This record gives sequence, C-alpha cells and structure tokens, in this order.
Amino acid sequence: MNLASPPAGPAQARPSRPVLLAAAVLLAVTALLSLAALLPEVDLNGNASVAAYYMAASGGPWSWLMLLACTVWLVARAGISNRQRLGEAALIIAVLAVAIGGGFLLNEHGIKAVVGVPRPNIQQLAKAGALGMSPQEFYNLPGKAPQRDYLRARLNDPTFDAVPLNDLVRSHWIEETGFSFPSSHSLASMGIAAFFLAFALSCRCSGRRAAGALLVVWAVAVCLSRPVLRVHSTADICFGALEGVVLGLGAFVLVRHILSRNGSTWPVGV
Repeated sequence: MNLASPPAGPAQARPSRPVLLAAAVLLAVTALLSLAALLPEVDLNGNASVAAYYMAASGGPWSWLMLLACTVWLVARAGISNRQRLGEAALIIAVLAVAIGGGFLLNEHGIKAVVGVPRPNIQQLAKAGALGMSPQEFYNLPGKAPQRDYLRARLNDPTFDAVPLNDLVRSHWIEETGFSFPSSHSLASMGIAAFFLAFALSCRCSGRRAAGALLVVWAVAVCLSRPVLRVHSTADICFGALEGVVLGLGAFVLVRHILSRNGSTWPVGV
C-alpha cells in the first residue's frame, strides 16, 4: 500500500514535539480534574443531570461515533490521495480500537476487579439504607446481571425516595453496576482527544489546532459528567484520564511510525 505524502514541512522537522506538547497539555488537564472534588452535588432529577447523562454517553457507548468523525476530519485534509485516505483511516481506527478497547478490558476485567472500589452511588444508597445491604454484599452478587436486577427492583420500588432521580439517570445507575476505579469513560474520551490533539499540533493550520483543543474540552466534560452523575469519584476519573493520555499518545506514535515505514511523512503540516 502506497501511503506516501508530500515532503515534510517545518511541522515535521521535530516529529516528537507535537507529542511532547500534547502530553504536557493533557497531563496538566488531568491534574486539574482533581478539582472535580470541589463540585457541588447536582440535582439528579434536573436538566443538569440530563446534560451530564448525554455527555457521558458521548464518551461511552457513542465514543466510537466520535472516533469515526475525528478520523474523517483527519483524512479529509488536502494534499493526499483517496487511496492514502482509506489507508490512514483503516490504520487509525484499528490502532485506536485496540488501544482503547484493550484499556477498557484491562479496567473491567483487571484493575477494577483487583482494587474493588464500590461506586459512589452504591455507597450513597447503602448509607441511606435504600440499598438493603452493604456495598460488599451487593458486589458479592454473582455478576452484573444479578446486580442490575437487584438495583432495578430497589430503584423502581414505589417507596424509593432516598435520591430523586431522572429516568435517564435511574437507568444509568442500573446499567453501571460494576466497580468504580478507574473510569473507562474517562479513558476512552481522553484517549481519543490525545490522539487527535497530537495530530492537530502537528499541523500548521490554526483551525485544526482549535479543533484539537475543542476535543480536549469535550473529553474534560465527559470526565466531569461521571462524578456529577455520582457513578465515579475524582480519583476514578483522574486515573482513567491518565490511562487515556498514555494510550492515545502511544497510538499516535505507533500510527506515525507505521506510516513512516511506508514512505509517508505523516501527518502533513497543513
């Protein structure tokens, strides 16, 4: 596959610079996420909770749509052939799918199971006596399906009044029953933002750099939506975001290396 592109411009003179700059920005942003501990509790039956729900969905079940949209944005730049566009798009999607998907599996079947931190909402329900058991007893139920069934019965009980919940938040609480640490939503959103921010910083176009910055804003909003919905703590989102930064920038370096071996000076500084 010929993925060659025009000769490198000034933006490619030092190819590690965009990665280092992106790392510096994203690590600073991740550190600032620790301020999420200062956020006031949001009414989970109000409009703010609905907005948080949809923001969380954009970094969870819908994160692949964001990945596809960003990939199209990346390969739509001028100066490359349609064949190169398809090759780059396939490689980017494959590498990010492995990186983010692998991180998700590591979290869900490794770190979360080993650390075993109950979710904040489960702890809140137990403290209020609305869970009907301790968090440890809840997580001793044999798998997520029984946990969801049990929580669904408790939250849909007509007498439940421990926390006023919007229907969307209620369904989210029922769906998100696994352990809390770390946040896979934060990993996915920050991973996507890290990859495409590094690309944007490799370009001379101020518009692309601005778009990369907006992706970081989106990732931060996804991270913050998790404690707002009370399904993750500040530590959860900070560690998940850090995982995303490492995986996203690692994926960028790998994609750039693979394409350079095929004669590409990717990404083109446009």
